[in-house]
Amino acid sequence: MMKTNTTKKAEKKCFFIFLLLICSYLCNAQLLSGGRDRLETIKMSYITKKLNLSDKEAQKFWVIYPQYLKDLSTVRHNCPNDAIKREEGILDVRKKCRNQMIPILKDSQRVNEVFTLEKNYREMLRKELRKRVNTTDSSK
Repeated sequence: MMKTNTTKKAEKKCFFIFLLLICSYLCNAQLLSGGRDRLETIKMSYITKKLNLSDKEAQKFWVIYPQYLKDLSTVRHNCPNDAIKREEGILDVRKKCRNQMIPILKDSQRVNEVFTLEKNYREMLRKELRKRVNTTDSSK
């Protein structure tokens, strides 16, 4: 069965459209991942600066903190519909993390400040996102 010239052109167009869609999907995924990495870097800088961590403290702190975030994520994922169980799990993770951080930060007040700074950082991100969304909406 011979393909006509028109059929071949249509197949080429479909192939290139498909290829373009795949490339744009991959580029967008990379941008989103890069954005998360950049936000994590900013968060690390923010917390390090606000806690006034020494190099030695920062080196030890940034080993514990990512595990703390993973543990929080696990609790939130495992208890999506049970608010009380989720909050108890979060509290347990924070207590465990506090016990690991006290020897590093040498002060329970500084450890509590970690949790406060984390909350403040999330709030700053929310405000910035709202501001950007409102700016985008008003320009339409």
